[in-house]
Amino acid sequence: MRWFTWVGVVLMGLVMLVLLIACISWLKFGPVALFGHTPITITLPYREEDEPRGMLPLGEVEEVHPGGHPGIDFQWDYAAPLIATFDGTITRIEKAEDMGEPVLYVTLQQGEHTSTYKELDALGPGIAKGVTVKQGDVIGYPHGHTFSDGGGHTSYQVHWEFGYASFPGSIRLCPLTYFDTDSLARINALWAEIKPGHANPTGQQICNGEYDGKNQ
Repeated sequence: MRWFTWVGVVLMGLVMLVLLIACISWLKFGPVALFGHTPITITLPYREEDEPRGMLPLGEVEEVHPGGHPGIDFQWDYAAPLIATFDGTITRIEKAEDMGEPVLYVTLQQGEHTSTYKELDALGPGIAKGVTVKQGDVIGYPHGHTFSDGGGHTSYQVHWEFGYASFPGSIRLCPLTYFDTDSLARINALWAEIKPGHANPTGQQICNGEYDGKNQ
């Protein structure tokens, strides 16, 4: 076999290797890895009149999440309605458990971007898989857990994740650069109020650890 035939074989091997790496990248990170993000602006997953009393930030290290909390938890003393953070389609509704109690997971999607609401007790009016919703429509209501201390108070919480669809799962992003001006100001004000009493040293920002600055 002549030398230029060997060169051709080597070049073909390199091309195949590059294509394999590109395919693996696409499978792991979705089309965003190759083609870039489509711009999107989002709101907080709750209305202004329903500002939470508590928040667990993204990426905080805790016993059940040693690699960093993969979403943001918001807490209320009542079942605050949770809203669509952007126009999109309900692509998934799953049954799950929280502390042994049944809950629902709902995923809203626009293009590659996803807004996922976990630990819901109930769905909003007309919410079902395949339904199209508008920004601000009610998606559902957070799960309430009754604690035995102090007379048995009930706390309601949603675990919210923002990111984009990928195979076989999803990529979670820090939402701060995606919030509209009002939403960004609101979540910063909420964190400024909560942070002084927040003892966990790994969760001193809204987006911590690997999620700090992870916006694409």
